[in-house]
Amino acid sequence: MFTTDGHKKLLNETNIFAGINDSSLDRIVAIAREQKYETHEILYKPGDDAIDFYVLVSGRVRFSVANRTGMLSSGTVIRNRMIFGWAALLPEHPLRLGSAQCLEPSALLVMNGDKVLDVLRSDSESGFRVMERLCAMIARNFMEQRD
Repeated sequence: MFTTDGHKKLLNETNIFAGINDSSLDRIVAIAREQKYETHEILYKPGDDAIDFYVLVSGRVRFSVANRTGMLSSGTVIRNRMIFGWAALLPEHPLRLGSAQCLEPSALLVMNGDKVLDVLRSDSESGFRVMERLCAMIARNFMEQRD
């Protein structure tokens, strides 16, 4: 189990929260809760509401996307410090497009997307930086799926 300082360090090492305003990062850390999940536990599946997003602290999680026929692709294995479930960070967040399942016992930071968006709205510089990085990550993910 990480401490608050450990959570802050972890978030500051992610691709979208690195280097944002320290007080905003503190407020986001206060929203985060560390949860443990068992092997094969499903975090979400296609069609679920996108309420929370996640940062992998330890373990392994597979993210799979439904293809045109509705079958799940073999997916991507999420690495430590990766953010996933990012649809929760989109205003009026959509439904989940894929599934996330633990491949082994895993620890995750779980954060409510609406609460984090409130923090980012109150700090326009950090908010812009996070959303700019989130857009780049989404674009990169879609480009990789096309290949």
